[in-house]
Amino acid sequence: MASQVSFDDKNSELNSSLAKKNARSKNHLTQKYDPKRTRRRLEVEEWMDQELRELYECDEDEDYDVEIDLDNLLEVAEEDRYTAIEKILEEAKNPTDEFIKELLEKIKKL
Repeated sequence: MASQVSFDDKNSELNSSLAKKNARSKNHLTQKYDPKRTRRRLEVEEWMDQELRELYECDEDEDYDVEIDLDNLLEVAEEDRYTAIEKILEEAKNPTDEFIKELLEKIKKL
């Protein structure tokens, strides 16, 4: 005796609902990892690395002892970002004002 599988309207509604949910998830995933936005962020991070090496007078093979997390910085209120970055860069060997101003401009574009 062979077993039978039947598809009723409830299953087709469920499948339709799942298909819509998957389509929304795919769209969200695409928005989350937008290549242009990712490229801009990478450019900012590379720029920061170069500038921090100059601020801390480090060679390419040396590491500077500071980290600026862009995600955390974006969560800080705009009016408090300058002070937050200034505090992170307290031990820099060179002036930081221009770096901070440029970084704040670049962050606005992310």
